[in-house]
Amino acid sequence: MRIWQTGPDPCHDAKWRPITGSRPEALGTFRAALGEGPVWRTENGTVLWIDIRGAALLETDPRKGRTGVVALTEAPGAVALTKAGALLAMGQALVLDGREIARLPSGLPGRFNDRKPDLAGRFWIGTANALGRAECALWCFDGRFVQALAGVTMSNGLGWNSDGRCLYHVIPARSA
Repeated sequence: MRIWQTGPDPCHDAKWRPITGSRPEALGTFRAALGEGPVWRTENGTVLWIDIRGAALLETDPRKGRTGVVALTEAPGAVALTKAGALLAMGQALVLDGREIARLPSGLPGRFNDRKPDLAGRFWIGTANALGRAECALWCFDGRFVQALAGVTMSNGLGWNSDGRCLYHVIPARSA
């Protein structure tokens, strides 16, 4: 597996084509303070997402235009679906159904920010800090945390190519 940050796109999928003739449209009237990380729930046709600044887990039904809100004890950084339920990343902990299941080793800077599972079921998640210093990391969780990339300012925009062998990883420029 390769992780690419900047420069040419060596993982480009030649079959990829831009979507044309479509326009984005609002799923409802709810407005998050900082909404991120939408995940489609196939079993009920809803979108699960988070409000980082509003410290909430959200679930929107696009057919009805309604959003359910679950208040959280701290700001979430990411949400993902697992066979066992919704997995939330809050602070430096992974929380499943209100129960902490894993935590980064103590003393590390940053909070969880963005995530993407891979085809093998591992959970890739990055950290970020408010100061924009390159002291955070990209992590792979498969029962324990393994640091995959150090010197990160903010992990964001994680996404896999179509065959799951290349992880795209957006790292914003350092703050001035």
